[in-house]
Amino acid sequence: MMDKALTAPYPAVTEEDSTAALITLHRLRPQALWVAARYREAAELVDFINLDQKSS
Repeated sequence: MMDKALTAPYPAVTEEDSTAALITLHRLRPQALWVAARYREAAELVDFINLDQKSS
């Protein structure tokens, strides 16, 4: 058990854990999900631009 904790920087997160966290976050801060979605879209756009520049 201790070896696993030392080698894995983060505990495994299941889809159920993720869904529960999003529901809790939405209840606490409804706008937080909107911000998270915009941040994800921006990160994906930056990744796309970076890939496009590398291929040029």
